[in-house]
Amino acid sequence: MDIFVVPFKTIILRLFEIELLTEKETRDWLDIAARNPERGILYQIKKHKIGERWQKETKHVKLSNLKALIIDNDEMELLPEEKINKDLSFLAGVDVDE
Repeated sequence: MDIFVVPFKTIILRLFEIELLTEKETRDWLDIAARNPERGILYQIKKHKIGERWQKETKHVKLSNLKALIIDNDEMELLPEEKINKDLSFLAGVDVDE
């Protein structure tokens, strides 16, 4: 089930941090070819049809509530007006999926 996504290597490093993997096991896991469609993680994703939607590259950007947060910062006067205007101007030029 892929209702949320965590990068593969992040999971491995976390398992090492909490001592569920040894250093050798961690190195072995990190040596797996993650992006090779013929073997490794990408191969498993395609074979099992799990997480495929997270592998698709698009040219669309989703910024969630970033614009609202910039406006909130402006209203609370947390940032200089020049910075707020620069950020809003940047957002205006980005092709964003709302």
